[in-house]
Amino acid sequence: MIGTTLPTPIYPLYQQHFGLTQLTVTLIYGVYALGTMSALIFCGAWSDQIGRRPIIFAAIAASALSGILFVIEMNITSLYIARILSGASAGFATGTATVFVIESAPVERRQTATLWATGVNSVGLGLGPVLGGCFAQYGPWPTRLVYIVHLFLLIFATIAVKKAPETVSVVANPSLRIRKLGLPKEAQRAFIPAAIAGIAGYSVLGFFAALTPAFMRSVLGVQNLALAGLMVCLLFIASALGQMTLRLFHDQRAMIVSCIILAGGSLIVASSVFLSSFIALTSGVLLAGIGQGLGFRAGLADVTLTAPATRRGEVNSLYFVVLYTALTLPIVGLGLWSDTHGIRSAGFGFSLIVAALALVALGALFVVQRKRA
Repeated sequence: MIGTTLPTPIYPLYQQHFGLTQLTVTLIYGVYALGTMSALIFCGAWSDQIGRRPIIFAAIAASALSGILFVIEMNITSLYIARILSGASAGFATGTATVFVIESAPVERRQTATLWATGVNSVGLGLGPVLGGCFAQYGPWPTRLVYIVHLFLLIFATIAVKKAPETVSVVANPSLRIRKLGLPKEAQRAFIPAAIAGIAGYSVLGFFAALTPAFMRSVLGVQNLALAGLMVCLLFIASALGQMTLRLFHDQRAMIVSCIILAGGSLIVASSVFLSSFIALTSGVLLAGIGQGLGFRAGLADVTLTAPATRRGEVNSLYFVVLYTALTLPIVGLGLWSDTHGIRSAGFGFSLIVAALALVALGALFVVQRKRA
């Protein structure tokens, strides 16, 4: 997961080197979700038949190819392809690896295993911008060296997965045709509220991850790439902390609380754009990250535990398709708005829209829970 966010603080350098508009930068960022959703849709159910490890090996291979393209960095097209492959690596890994970790744990520790699986995901996403920013700011080859280091990390990941025991019985004659991801009847009642909270949270995540480096550079005048990477890292670390607070709530109540926190964090970010305040930006990002993490883990735990054992990989993949769709749309909209009205206007307007989205999700959750009752 580190590899998927390594480029985040490096985009300003790509923008200068290739003369890119803000829309093009956000499109390069956003096509990541195209690769993710393609992998989830086309291969999301395969791990239930051929095992978890082969799919994770595919994720490592896609991540390695992405890193090689970033090192070569021939032209803008190579950046697009590298991001699509990076997204595919996340698509292969997220749903499958989450289930893999949960299944590897004893039954009485499944809730703890869910925390580890989702927490490691968020921490990995958070470490990527820090490493990318530090290498770009202080090391040689600012747009290449960090990817070379990441390729070496993938070697250790390959060894670790090779030693991990498989958790599913491999089907003798697997049917690996591309098929539509389905939602079993047993998981439907848990899936709908989880998806609603997840859409709100991932819209916030995509918006802040795409906005923060450009906003810090253009509005706050912060040119340090390592600091920009650290700010994005704080968002994902806050997400991991939010996931840890789940034990304080019932799953359904956690999703409601998460939407309230998301709305509050988004409004604080809007004030930071209006006031050009670094402190307000940091506070808003931390609060929004906590809300996103709480809602994400509550929804994922509910969906995973209610899905039939033979279709967990498929259901988790469908859940992540919904989330990554919500991740992409705000990014593209942000780039379009930035090119026409400026980054300050885009940041302020989108912060308000995201806050409104979180409140809409909050209302939808109340309606769904009333029907479930």
